[in-house]
Amino acid sequence: MYLYSGYAPNFFCVGEYLPDKVEAVMSNGGPMDGIWHDSFYWKIREAIVFDTVNWEELKNVIDARRQGYKNTTDIVNYQSNHDHDRLLVELGKEKFPANHSKKSIPRCFKSKRFH
Repeated sequence: MYLYSGYAPNFFCVGEYLPDKVEAVMSNGGPMDGIWHDSFYWKIREAIVFDTVNWEELKNVIDARRQGYKNTTDIVNYQSNHDHDRLLVELGKEKFPANHSKKSIPRCFKSKRFH
């Protein structure tokens, strides 16, 4: 017995449709079991890195049913991937831009014992 009977019934197929659209998932007539929830990433990033929060928009991406998704398996919420820097790196770039404008040398290599 399979949970899904979509494109490949032996697998859970997740599409990388960016930006994410509810029409891409099977519960809304699309070809994929689930998709990367890109809007979640961008709203979480905005809230953490830039400290600007639109609470209704944040609630919409946390509870994807507000965006029209019908199942929790319709989306994959993520905070990092191979296309973007990790959120802590983004936060560091925003809060401490001087540290990212030049190549930094780790403090341990600045000590006299390494010279």
